[in-house]
Amino acid sequence: MEAKSQSEPDEITLSEHDSTAPLSLSEASLDALEDLNAETTRISVKYTRDGRVRLRSSQYVGAVSLPNGPLIRILPKAAGTNFLYLLRYAHGVSADTIDRETSATSGVSFVDALAALFVAELDTVLRRGPSKEYKRVAETESQMRGQIDLPRQVQRQGPIATDFEVNYDTLTTDTITNRAIYQAVRRLTSLVADEELASTLHRQQQQLRRWVSEQPVRPAAIARIETTRLNAHYDTLLSLAEQILRSSYLEDFSAADFASYGLLVNMNTVFEKVVERAARDAVAHRPGWDVARQSRIEPVVTGGTPSVNMYPDFVILEDGDVRLVGDAKWKTHSISQSDIYQMTSYQLSNEVPGVLVYPEHIDTETVTTEYQVHAAECKLDFFVRELPTAKSGSFDDFTDGLQDHIHETITELV
Repeated sequence: MEAKSQSEPDEITLSEHDSTAPLSLSEASLDALEDLNAETTRISVKYTRDGRVRLRSSQYVGAVSLPNGPLIRILPKAAGTNFLYLLRYAHGVSADTIDRETSATSGVSFVDALAALFVAELDTVLRRGPSKEYKRVAETESQMRGQIDLPRQVQRQGPIATDFEVNYDTLTTDTITNRAIYQAVRRLTSLVADEELASTLHRQQQQLRRWVSEQPVRPAAIARIETTRLNAHYDTLLSLAEQILRSSYLEDFSAADFASYGLLVNMNTVFEKVVERAARDAVAHRPGWDVARQSRIEPVVTGGTPSVNMYPDFVILEDGDVRLVGDAKWKTHSISQSDIYQMTSYQLSNEVPGVLVYPEHIDTETVTTEYQVHAAECKLDFFVRELPTAKSGSFDDFTDGLQDHIHETITELV
């Protein structure tokens, strides 16, 4: 195993879009970072003249442990210490499910915030017991049960049979649902900073291991799971497990010992869920009104190859008709020209007002402003608004602030 460089730190903490001082990283760590950035850049690497590197974070937050160190933690810049609040609201976790404070609430680790939610939801499932499903099995039995498999019976038992080759259904806890949750626990256990959380996750992992095999589950398989009234208490836990598995990188969890592992969450995805839920809550009292998330609208550009598709983050509907289009951008710098062009295209497609939503800009001037989009026969209002994502106080204060801001904006526009 390659030894760690003497100047390679044990742990690095960054905010979003932040850079490190020049570092000396091992070849194994650099190879792991290259794998991490294979599909999209999550932590960029820039070499200095002397062969060292500067690491720069993006909108992905969480933790990555590289071979032999260091452990890199990336914190959301525009959330203040509200990691837990943002995740709770995005996933619809009720206030009474979280009964403990973690270091996540004081801004130490985003992964701890995610783990705190997961632990609380998993405790509920563990108390109620595992869900079970019928599984078709093929066995050799000394007594007849289920249905006999004639081809297998003739092939294996011969003319004088002493056993039966049978197929039958049996209840099992080794389901995709339970295996997905088990794998999510394994990923979280190695990355949390809070010792109490790590201990709780390890205990839960041991309980789950009695239910399931090591067979891996892909995130897409979780998205296809449909819960029933018998296992509806799995809903939020499955949503969290899917996010954890989609956000995991580098690791080979089938191995007994792995050199590198990580969990990086795209804050833009979390913020989109937060804004969509706030918009849904804001119109809930209006009969016939609804919110569609990332619903396709007719593009203003047609023909040609490739075709142009348009999917705003949320669309507000009245009796099925589009009344407002909106987009959420987890960015902490000035208003982006590309974001404006994108939003005006959405608006012109339906000739409706639009709103571009950013998180709170803590260290910079506000980006709240208003434009008008000139359509063929009218002018369309276009608002840019910040949500108070760094607001201090209770969870109820936090969510009330989000909902009030979205409600005021929607009321002004429609």
